[in-house]
Amino acid sequence: MKTTAIRYWVMLLTGGILGGCLYYGPQGTAIKKVVDAPPLETTAYFDYTRGEPWPPPEEPQDWGLYQVQRLRLPTSLKIDLKQTEYTLYYYRPKGQGPFPGVIILPITRGDYYTQNFAIYLAERGYACLRFESTKNFTDDSYKTLESAEKLLRHYVIDVRRSIDWLAYQKEVDPQRLGIMGISLGAVVASVVTEVDPRIQAGVFLLGGADLAGIINTSGENSLIRFRQRVIQHETLDDQKFREAATQALKPVDPLTYARRLDPSRILMINGYFDQVIRREYVRAFWEVSGRPELVFIPTGHYSAGFLVAYARAKTESHFNKILRSSRPS
Repeated sequence: MKTTAIRYWVMLLTGGILGGCLYYGPQGTAIKKVVDAPPLETTAYFDYTRGEPWPPPEEPQDWGLYQVQRLRLPTSLKIDLKQTEYTLYYYRPKGQGPFPGVIILPITRGDYYTQNFAIYLAERGYACLRFESTKNFTDDSYKTLESAEKLLRHYVIDVRRSIDWLAYQKEVDPQRLGIMGISLGAVVASVVTEVDPRIQAGVFLLGGADLAGIINTSGENSLIRFRQRVIQHETLDDQKFREAATQALKPVDPLTYARRLDPSRILMINGYFDQVIRREYVRAFWEVSGRPELVFIPTGHYSAGFLVAYARAKTESHFNKILRSSRPS
């Protein structure tokens, strides 16, 4: 009797949480008018030389419904001696394929959630290539907006290089490729989707656009410290920082290229109470990108992890709709 009562309350609580999600579909009413949205821009800034060799992957490890291989991707930008490569993990489903493929990009520090998504999707027939989290512009050694812009640009380029590898695998259908990212990974995944036509479906969790605004208002400690380092290093006040950041980060801002997106192929999931990437920067991206499907869950940025099961199921459903229902045109 006690167990039944506990289950009842768990179901009631879960239903209440999910019932509290705010949904904005493709035909939603405009929430906020975006003024001075950047024009459609060229994507040549993210061009690169294709065909550069990768080190051979490690031997695959068997995990039942899928195998996992570790790979090393040399960085296109040699940041320092401590980072000359990315570590990636390839999750190959059992069977002949061809499988749809998904690139998975991590949060700033930590791999638990992206590993969770990779396993979940691989068990359901998706070939997943997951980036391990690594150094980024919020690390204490970076003091300029130019360093942030340079790191983000080359991150986008290196993700595009990983698409080359994934699309080349004989068991992967290169016409059915998707990408997903969480937090910073969602920001980078947004730009990759905008500039690389091979990506047919995108899922952006806890992302947004207008990087200058995000950094200027974020409650995330690493972003606060980065903002303070830049202000001190370049002798700026808050207003001058906002102006300088807008100019410096425009080439790598998802807002710059958002009109290139097909909103029917995009899913956004964000925390309604997020203080790291605030709602106004989510809604700005939503508006300019054509109002794709957007779900606000009743959480903040970090507490969104409590609803990872919901986010996984929603992500799989979106990829199934785009990558499995029919071949993308």
